[in-house]
Amino acid sequence: MVVGLDGTGVGVAVVDSGIAATDHDFVVKNGTSSRIVYSQSFVSGENTTDYYGHGTHVAGIIGGNGLDSTGPLFARTFKGVAPNVT
Repeated sequence: MVVGLDGTGVGVAVVDSGIAATDHDFVVKNGTSSRIVYSQSFVSGENTTDYYGHGTHVAGIIGGNGLDSTGPLFARTFKGVAPNVT
């Protein structure tokens, strides 16, 4: 990662199976709110819950902040390529 380029001020759209909004890797730096600003299902009668995990995985590669892999029990922190995008 280039120092200072973390995706701040950039919005990214992920069109996939959904994103788990409760995943800690998608919260703002202070941990008080989600960086997921909009969700929509394109399947009639379905909600935006990510039943398959693929959309959450893709979103994590793009913008995961590493919160769920940070702490004394972890040897490494895994972040996405732009950990501060919305």
